[in-house]
Amino acid sequence: MKLKFALTCAAFALLAAACATEGAKPADKTAGGGGSCAPKCGAAVADPTVTDDDGYLALVEEYKEGKRQGEAYVPMHDIVAGWQYWELTRTQGGKTSVEKWTVANVRPRSFTAFVERDMGFYLLGYEVDLKVPRADQPVKGNVVRAFIGRKGWAPREITVGKPKADAKPASYAGAKADAFEGVTRQKKEFYGTCYTWTENGVEIKEWFADNGWFNKVIKRTEAGQTAFELSGIASERRAALDWKW
Repeated sequence: MKLKFALTCAAFALLAAACATEGAKPADKTAGGGGSCAPKCGAAVADPTVTDDDGYLALVEEYKEGKRQGEAYVPMHDIVAGWQYWELTRTQGGKTSVEKWTVANVRPRSFTAFVERDMGFYLLGYEVDLKVPRADQPVKGNVVRAFIGRKGWAPREITVGKPKADAKPASYAGAKADAFEGVTRQKKEFYGTCYTWTENGVEIKEWFADNGWFNKVIKRTEAGQTAFELSGIASERRAALDWKW
């Protein structure tokens, strides 16, 4: 009898625990609630320990108000794969800046990719339509949606700018073209065409690599001085943020 009573009590205890669990409020999946956050969640803090000492939220507000906008197009290459990383180092006016692009993910069935651009202070994310031909990308645009994000903060969707009617694809009309091959940058061998032309009395050269990624330009010189060149390339580099795309 005592054993039967004990088993009955244990059964009631387990039933009560199950009911409590079933009726419990699910964990908050918005920022700060310990769950994941999709890009549409907004600019709420994902990590409550993160502060806004450097005015990140003010920057987000500029994007929200349209003072800043995401690019209408991202120059995409022919064969796009996840985790492709492309880095250019620019030198202008004695200042150096680094431009970083990463293919965060690819969806072959819908012919779309999610591309991350590292702006240094923050990051931009782009859902890109891969069906748009390269020559049409600057004029028609290929960005479906754009987001702003930063480590410790939930990504937020921003407006996409309009394509520029006078946007010039990399056709190099009128430039002198010289084929090149066997040019090694960052332990990768490139081939393509070196274009030379003059702007405002300054000779400009760009090495356009057929097997390059994104804008495909691995080097540019102005009056013999390097303006920018490829400083990093990798085929297995994860994006800095998990965009939950």
